[in-house]
Amino acid sequence: MGTKRAGPIDAVVGRTIRALRLSKGISQGVLGRRLGVSFQQIQKYENGTNRIGAGRLAQIALALDVPMEALLQGVQATRRKARQHDDPLALLSSGQAMRLARAFSKIADGRIRIALVSLAEGIAAQGR
Repeated sequence: MGTKRAGPIDAVVGRTIRALRLSKGISQGVLGRRLGVSFQQIQKYENGTNRIGAGRLAQIALALDVPMEALLQGVQATRRKARQHDDPLALLSSGQAMRLARAFSKIADGRIRIALVSLAEGIAAQGR
């Protein structure tokens, strides 16, 4: 039997909502107003503190202009117990990562993109 407490799936869905919201440049306050809830409630959804019912999930999908399935990305990964730093959605929920992704997408020269990826991989390898 299920529990009414938020669990790992709620955290995955919350991270997905945050990543999609940030990718569209929407603040928690704006999303909250679109849904008729406070920005604190949006924070609780995104942190996985509060569960999200099916009806609210549909409202969030409409407010973010994404298919409802997009909010459930990564739910299967909870079975594998993936580490958070391996989860790309957890990474994209960081404001800094989103800024980096936006800037990277504006670079037209493929050689520069490859050089930046190599640079990032080199820095990451040194930090291990």
